[in-house]
Order: sequence, then structure tokens, then C-alpha cells
Amino acid sequence: MLDKRYNNGLNSLHKINGKVFSVRRLVLDRLQTKFASLVERYMDENGLNQGELANQIGIQRTHLNLLLSGKRQLSAYYVFNFIRCGVFKVDQLYDGKSETAREKDFWSTAREAENIALLSRIAKLREKGIDVNGLLDMIDPDSK
Repeated sequence: MLDKRYNNGLNSLHKINGKVFSVRRLVLDRLQTKFASLVERYMDENGLNQGELANQIGIQRTHLNLLLSGKRQLSAYYVFNFIRCGVFKVDQLYDGKSETAREKDFWSTAREAENIALLSRIAKLREKGIDVNGLLDMIDPDSK
């Protein structure tokens, strides 16, 4: 579970299931084009402009613009926040080619964040009074 987000002024640190990791300096530029495509598609499908999406993610609009244009390095810090907010899933972006053990650890942790995003969506449905268990039973009645 995502416990906290730390900021020591140099790196952004995340703590998931008791494990603290830094993601800001882990550069993923080889995924820049795919990242931009996924983000643009998400904005189109959800009727969002860059400012609205930046607010949703918790970054400045100018940073989002620079990321999408390739003028800012794509770091795991940004990727993690987009995954955490449900903009895309790990498997949509990750090419399966971790260049370091640190990157491999990042993708594993990002999958945990993906689960947190899903749990957040389920909680929002429940707050609206939607019977999530009933929906799941309709979709897959054999999973009981």
C-alpha cells in the first residue's frame, strides 16, 4: 500500500509497503514517444486539456507540456504519478526491457501503484452507492 510521498528537495521518494524508493533520477527517455501518445489519448477520451490533466496528476501544466513535446526528460517520477492516477497501466507503457536492476524494481513497484489506483476507483463507486460486488458478480458469476 502507498504509505506516503516524501520530498527531500533532491529526489521524490515514495514509500510502498514499507519500502522507500527514489524515482526522480531514473530516466526513461526511450519510452517518451509512447508515453506522449498514451497521455494524449487519455486526454482526448476524457475531454481534458493539459491544465486539467496536470491538476489531476499534481504537476505543473508547463511540465506536462514539456513532457509531451519531448523537451523534458521522462523520469520514473512522472511515469509513477500517471500510473498512480490511472492515466495508463504499466503494461501499456513498459517495453519489458529494464536497463538496470533499479528500473526493474521501479516497474514492480509501479504495478503496486496501479492496484492502488484501481482500489481508489472502486471506493469512489461505493461512495456513489454503486454495488461493486453485484457488478463483479454480473461480470464473472463463477468467481464467487
